[in-house]
Amino acid sequence: IVLAQFRAFEKSQDLPVIMLTGRSDAADVIRALRLGANDYALKPVEIDVLVSRIQTHLKLSSPQDQTLGSYTLLRKIGEGAMSHVYEALCQKTKRRSAVKVLHRSLTIDETNVIRFREEAELMQRLEHKHIVKCYGMGQDGETYYLAMEFVEGPTLEKWSKGKAMESREVLVFAQQIALALDHLDDMGVLHRDI
Repeated sequence: IVLAQFRAFEKSQDLPVIMLTGRSDAADVIRALRLGANDYALKPVEIDVLVSRIQTHLKLSSPQDQTLGSYTLLRKIGEGAMSHVYEALCQKTKRRSAVKVLHRSLTIDETNVIRFREEAELMQRLEHKHIVKCYGMGQDGETYYLAMEFVEGPTLEKWSKGKAMESREVLVFAQQIALALDHLDDMGVLHRDI
């Protein structure tokens, strides 16, 4: 109840919340994370672990000029059910990249980390002009990330907001999506979000 009330305040939305608990039951931890906690730590808590987690969440909540592996985060550009996405600069290649960071709450279940790794491995095999390139996966402490090609421009949702799309525009986008899905099908891949 306290966490839900805390998250109701607009100013608290980006403030990282780490739940300290003596309950190690995964269902309890996952419930708290779904209510708005960003992370958890089991009591008795190890101070170095807690400090590391606080530093990670502060880094991701204010990403400008923070580093994650060999990437310097520039700004947050998106968020989904499984991850946050940041525009970043690779220090090794000086290439702008999109860095997808797996939500910490999902790392409780190792199957999510395995699925994230499999996504990276699969994406690295794909080569198609309508599918972003994957540069690889990394781990920085307890944070798992996937580095991809950065594509400049608005999302389709932002681009079309407030206006109906012309039939011709819809067909152009639909054709590009269909070609990408056809390539995935040729590779034996089923896209779970479409």
